[in-house]
Amino acid sequence: MFVRFSYVIVFVILIGLTSLSLAESSQLEGFKDGICTKDFGITNSPSELAKRQQSYESVLSRIDQQNRIPSCFIDAKRALQQHKLGKARLIDVRSKSDFQRYHLKGSLNIAPHTLKNKTFLKSKKIVLIDNGHSSRQLENYCLALRDAGFSKTYVLNGGLSHFANQKHQFVGDRLATQELTQLSASLFFQEKNDNNWLVLDNSKNQQATKHHIVKENIIDGYNFQQFLTKRITTAIKNKKALDLPVSLVIVEKDEAKAMVLRNTLIQQFDINVLILSGGWQSYDRFLNQQARIWESKHMALNRKTGCGA
Repeated sequence: MFVRFSYVIVFVILIGLTSLSLAESSQLEGFKDGICTKDFGITNSPSELAKRQQSYESVLSRIDQQNRIPSCFIDAKRALQQHKLGKARLIDVRSKSDFQRYHLKGSLNIAPHTLKNKTFLKSKKIVLIDNGHSSRQLENYCLALRDAGFSKTYVLNGGLSHFANQKHQFVGDRLATQELTQLSASLFFQEKNDNNWLVLDNSKNQQATKHHIVKENIIDGYNFQQFLTKRITTAIKNKKALDLPVSLVIVEKDEAKAMVLRNTLIQQFDINVLILSGGWQSYDRFLNQQARIWESKHMALNRKTGCGA
């Protein structure tokens, strides 16, 4: 019994060390910028928390920024046309329960880790689909499958969210597909600085700049309303010139207004358009929660590395 208990303790310690090592690269980046937990004190006052939040967000945003690989993506209209002609298979990689709730007509539900065993698909063009809120994981699947011999593997740009306005394309609970238009704060944090994203910020105080979003990804929708269409057109054109699978997120406190704007942009530009769920207020709450988590990890690493000693 004692031996088993010892193994459990060792296992827990190893997990803890693994968690620290994953955070360590962020901490080391923080040291370069002079960010050390002791610099912020240990109080939880709103001003102190905001200071920590902005510093951690700044560091992690730079580390987390990624560039998409254009060759992995296929636009929704082309993918659907090829599917209807029998030239492409739509593979929905979501969970079985999510698939049963709603899915595109004719799509197959296959877990990504089992795809390599479906040798009958090797000679086929396959298009991977999920909600369309994040490109990173499917892009990794795309590359892995191509390496395994599935050379005609692509990712549906915009995923299911691209069809949220086209209820007739779905099987299942069509009303529930409305949720596809909303991007969570956590995914926004992960994706906002990737090179294929644009952030249409309709806030009065230009919160996008405050939240360390790279300049080339920001469209100021509040101060330039008169020229908004032109600015959006230019921004999308610049992304498409790099063959990027463009995604745009609208940050607008009026959800009804955001939905009208979303529908207009999809019709006009045929790109993936999402709405930041809860706007900047929801995103700030998420960051406040993360700041506390990040600080606890940093304090542990401070003790380990001697930061501030």
